[in-house]
Parts: sequence; structure tokens; C-alpha cells
Amino acid sequence: MATIRDVAAEAGVSVGTVSNYLNKKINVSEETAGRIRKAIHSLNYVVHNSGRELRRKKSYVLGVVFPNISEPYFEKVVSSIKGYMNVHGPKYSIEIALTDGNPQKEKDVLLNYIGRNVSGIILCTCDPDNAELFDLLERSGIPHVFVERCPKNADCNLVFLDNYNSIHNVTKHYLDHGYPDIALVTGPESFDENKFAVAGYRDAFQESGLPVNGSYIFIGEPIRESGFRIGIQMCQLGDTVPQIIITTSYRMAEGIRYAYHINNLDLTDDIKIIATGDEQHDVFYFDREILKTSRSSYEVGEKACQLLLDNIHSPALFETRRLRIQDSIDVNRLILPAHKGIRKAHFKFVDTIRVLILDDKYAVSGISNLLVDFYYKTGIRVEFVKVLPEHAFSFIQDSMRVEDSGIDVLLFDVPWLSYFAEQGYLLCLDELARQKKLDTEYFLPDSLTHYGMHRGKLYALPYMVCTQLLFFRYDLFNNDFVKNSFENQCGFMLEHPMNWRQLNIIAQFFTRQYNPGSPVKYGYSMSLSYPEELICAIMPRLWEYKADLYDENGAVACNSKAMRKAVHGLLESVTFSDPNTLFNKPIDSLHNFMEGDVAMISSYYNYATEITDRTKSKVVDKFSYANIPGKPVLAGWSLGINRRSRKPEAAFEFLKWITGTELSVPHTILGGQSPNMATYQNYDLVTLYPWLTMSLYELNRARIRKPPLNARGEVLNEKEVENVIYSYLRPLMEQAVGGEAAGYQEIGEVLENLQAELLKISK
Repeated sequence: MATIRDVAAEAGVSVGTVSNYLNKKINVSEETAGRIRKAIHSLNYVVHNSGRELRRKKSYVLGVVFPNISEPYFEKVVSSIKGYMNVHGPKYSIEIALTDGNPQKEKDVLLNYIGRNVSGIILCTCDPDNAELFDLLERSGIPHVFVERCPKNADCNLVFLDNYNSIHNVTKHYLDHGYPDIALVTGPESFDENKFAVAGYRDAFQESGLPVNGSYIFIGEPIRESGFRIGIQMCQLGDTVPQIIITTSYRMAEGIRYAYHINNLDLTDDIKIIATGDEQHDVFYFDREILKTSRSSYEVGEKACQLLLDNIHSPALFETRRLRIQDSIDVNRLILPAHKGIRKAHFKFVDTIRVLILDDKYAVSGISNLLVDFYYKTGIRVEFVKVLPEHAFSFIQDSMRVEDSGIDVLLFDVPWLSYFAEQGYLLCLDELARQKKLDTEYFLPDSLTHYGMHRGKLYALPYMVCTQLLFFRYDLFNNDFVKNSFENQCGFMLEHPMNWRQLNIIAQFFTRQYNPGSPVKYGYSMSLSYPEELICAIMPRLWEYKADLYDENGAVACNSKAMRKAVHGLLESVTFSDPNTLFNKPIDSLHNFMEGDVAMISSYYNYATEITDRTKSKVVDKFSYANIPGKPVLAGWSLGINRRSRKPEAAFEFLKWITGTELSVPHTILGGQSPNMATYQNYDLVTLYPWLTMSLYELNRARIRKPPLNARGEVLNEKEVENVIYSYLRPLMEQAVGGEAAGYQEIGEVLENLQAELLKISK
């Protein structure tokens, strides 16, 4: 095994230089770093973390690496490995590493094991395409066995379950009994076991002479939340829903079950969910709603241990093997539905309310896909009146000018609360909250105050509570070549930015127009298509300079040195951004990041749920997150009742339902951002959206936008103020999109005129 001296000799440098490169103590030139990297690769050098283990040659440690053990199958395989080794390999200690399906974590774990020269490794990889890493593992000489999936075209030990026949036989069983409405739900097809499942499903239909309904094949992640999202999609397919759901993940089955329950569909008699599992061997398992096949996860673990021990004990004579474990399910034991064909229920409503909602799929889908639950609980029908976010303020204002607009519930941006309350647009909810026994304990701390209270009275309930986070390409920020290039060009280490000046320097480095060698097109992305977005982009920059748009009396204070700095910094950011910045909606900017075109993006985290969706995002395993420089804006939307509504009690029932704790998790999964603590304390949800933990901290740090006041202390129309600010700054932003950020003098002249215009409004 190569040593650090071998690497130094191969690269033509000193041992100290190699050590500095490895430990990042002293900056090494890019040319020298390149020679060292080449030597490390050619010699298969691995940093050894334990000199004692290396001296002993054998560590008597077996590394077991799995994505997670929340999936019962993985949990039982790992349990089987531990049990088998306790009996047949008692001298070995087992180290279990869970990677959360993160390739970088998996790489770090494997390099650690290789560096410690462990005796063997059992691995269920989450990144079978990482040929370089597995080549390193092979050349290390450490015996290893793959479970379920292995590198493509690799001659390696593999133990796997026969998903093809499991899914094929179950599908064929129900087809033969006259049930064609069969859905398949599985994980990413980049993993062989899921690819085989899809093939088995398709072949069963082909053998039965029936066409495959492509809309009944669903790909997701093997977690409850993904299963729930897919279950909701199934319920939106039309009047009929899949009657048989076959899934390769028990956790996905649980999510589907919950989605069907919300839609009040019968899972005991008319609909069957079948998950691959260990039903026959688990005497404690009883679930009438989720049936299981009979795969032996314990056999998988034991066979993996046997292969590994054979390899360890007889390395010279050992030949790699692939073991396929069959499913022993007797398909005739699978229960048939009581009826053929299922149609969704129709309702008899006792009342109807009209709700103003954003014409935005994240606002609408989160509610509309859950409405069946509200219908069953209350019998109250909901009609949506949709409006674009940028038109919401004027729409509400116009609605209030007529005696009866017919709208009962108003959704509005949280900064508008004070103005709407003072103008008499909103019904005071204090009495309804008392009569209906509104429980506010589950709301996020202070959210009811910030999103619902004005001058000591309750006018609204928080609907979407969120703030800004910085999402960035972790793989680029941790790439040695990129880091060295950045340090050589910019003079400091590449890390997520701590201030806005640092962000702009990093953004320029990653913008191909300014750095042709950038691995991405743009360094930064944001949305500035309407006034609210501009204000929320300026405020954190302004707060960094200890300033605000309004002084302590609520008077306009735009023409300040801090404002000039904030605007200049923002315009610089625009020059390093997508040229459609002035037309992008927030989700458009996020999609640019998901496509892999952008290094960093500031976004409200409620839009970020699709980043972890492998069917939509190319950066699932390549991004990380951090707080934005300075303090973020406390943002979101509130729900209030039109003061002129003739159905305030029915409207309040809707407010209680949609903001309640029972729907907090499903609402968040579907793109909303619940105001409930339950969202941030749900383990599975935090695993799916790992930024939620940081978000809770950032919500506590976030600042509230002050409302503008006139000389009499009355709340001004903030929307009017924002529109004026936007109209004055838009030409400067258009200039920046063209690649030229305005200087301080030009910005100062614009702000002077802006201040004069705003003073007229505030009189």
C-alpha cells in the first residue's frame, strides 16, 4: 500500500508539501496540487487514520454501510448481519454507518474505512455510478460485499432480492383475477432493484395481453412523505383510482395509506396495498390495510456475511459470487378486493364558502389536494378564487369597494396585515376564537403575534410561515480543483458567504461570463419580477448596514448611505445572475438551481421542496444550505375573514382546519409551509427536508418589515410604497442585467428622487 513518501516522490515534491495539501494547512499552487492529485490517483494512496490499526495489519472491524434503517427491510438486513457475526465472527466488531442516501457521506465513510484498513465491508450503496470510488475500494484489497445494488459492469460480490419475480408474480395474480387497475410505486430507477420491479410489472401486463397504463407507474423516494405525495397524485387521476397498489417500500406504502385515508377511500375491503416484505416470518406483524410479500431479509444479511467471511479467510482461493434471493410468497394468500373498480365519493354539502387563494401551484395544491378531508369533517364546500401574487393586494382592495364580493376568506401577504386591519377589511376573530376554542399552543413561537395580531386584536391566522435560506452547490464548494482555483483568483478560502460582499465575489467567480472556466453558467439566482420580491432582496442587505427603509417613527428613509450600499450590492448580484431575473418567479429561479446551472440561490425554503425530488432535480445529492448573509426577512401569508362575509363561522372552520396541527405535515409535503411546530419536529420530514432544523433557528433570527406610517401615525398602503420603489429601481436593475451595475453617484440621484416621491405619499 502506497505511503505519503511514495506520493511525494511520484509528484516530485517534498513530503511536507504533500502533507500541507492533504491537511489544507498552507495554500498549494494549482500546478503542484494537480501533480499531487495525479500521484494519489495513480498510486491508489489513501490517508490512514489510525497508525495502530495499520501496524497491526488487521483491524478486526467490519464496516456496514446502509442509506438508512428506517425502511424495515434495511433494518432487518442490518440486524441479521449483527446476529450472524455475533455467532460466526465474534472476534470482529461491527461499525454501522448510515449515510441518509447522501453520496458524499458514503464516500467519506468508505474512505475512512479504507484508510483504517478494516477487515471487510458490507455496503448497500446509494451511488452505484461512482466508479472511481469503487475502483479505489477494489484496489484497496479490502474484502467487500454489496447488498441489492453494485457498480455497473463490476465483478463483485452481490446479494440481492429478486424484485423482478416478486413484482411480476403479484401483478399477474391480480390481473388473472380481473383487477387491471394496478399501480406500481417504486424508488429511483437508477437503482437496479427498482428497475427490475418496473420490468416485472410491465411483463405481467404484456403476458396478460393488456396495455400498461404509464400513468400508473410512480417513481419516488422510499420514505412515507414521498409515498403520501404519490398517493395524493393517484387520487387526482380522475373519478377512478388504482385499486391495487404494489410498492417496493413499506414506508411508501404507509404514505399511500395516509393519502387514501384523507380521501376517505376504503383500504380494508375495496383497495389493497401490497409491499415487499417479510409477512410470513414476522409473527408480530398484522395489518389489514398493507399486505406484504415474503422476502427473507434475514437471509440476505446472512448470505452477505458468509460471502465476506469466505473472502476474508481464503482470499487467494475466493471467487466473487452473485446470490439472488427469491420471494417465497404464495400469491394465492393475497386477499382480493371485495368489488371490482373503485370510484371516488361525491358529497352532499351543507354550505359553501369562497376562498381567495394565490394562482400558484404551491399555494393551491397544498389546500385543494387535502380538501376532501375538510368536506368529510364539515360538509362545507370550498370554491377558490385565484389571483396572481403580484395582483393580490389590488384584488383585495377592489373587492372591498363593493358591498358583497362573495369572498369569505382572504389570503394576504403578512406585511399587509396592519393596513387591512385599520382599513376595516378584516373581521376581528377574537370572539370566534373564543367560541370555537381555538388552540394556539401548536403554532410556532410568536407566529400568531406576527401573522395575526394588530393593536392587541386577532385578525388572522398564520398560513405559510417561512424565511430565506441560501442554497449552494456543496459539490463545487468542496471540489479541490475549484477551491484551489478560487483561492488563487480571489485570495481567500471558498466557503458559503458570511456577508453580501463575499457572496458577490463568489458569484462572480462562478459566472461563466466573467470566469470562462466556471463549472456552472451563473453564480447566483434570485427573483425580482415584482415589488415584494425586490423589497425582500434589499432588506437583508440594508439590515447588514444597521439601517431600514423606515426610521423609528415609520417615516420613509430611502436616501441614505446604507441604502446606496444595499442597492449597489444588489445590482452587482444581478450582474452575476440568470438574465431572466426580472421575469422569473421564485420557483423559476429555483428550477435553474435544480437544473445545475447556478452555484447559489437565496430562496424562501417553502419553494425548496422539489430540490430533493430525484424526478425533477439534478442536484439532489450535490447541494447544501446555510443562512443568508445578515438577517433574513420574516415572510409568509396569513388567512383572515372578510368583514362583510355572511358566513363567518363556516369561514372560521376552514381557517382552523387548514392551520391545524393534523394537516401540518401533509400540507408541507405538498408545497405549503405549515405554521405548526409539528412540521419541524417530524423526524421523517426533517430527513426529507434537512434545512427545516436550520429554518427554525432562522425564523427566530428573522426580522419583521416595518409598516410605513404617515405623520399622524396611521399605517400607509405599503403596496403603493413598494410599487413606487420598484418603478424607480427597475431601470437600474435592467441595466445590471445587461452586465453593468450603476455606480454610487447614479444610485444616489435615483434614491434622492425616490425619497421625494415617497414623502408626497406619506403626508
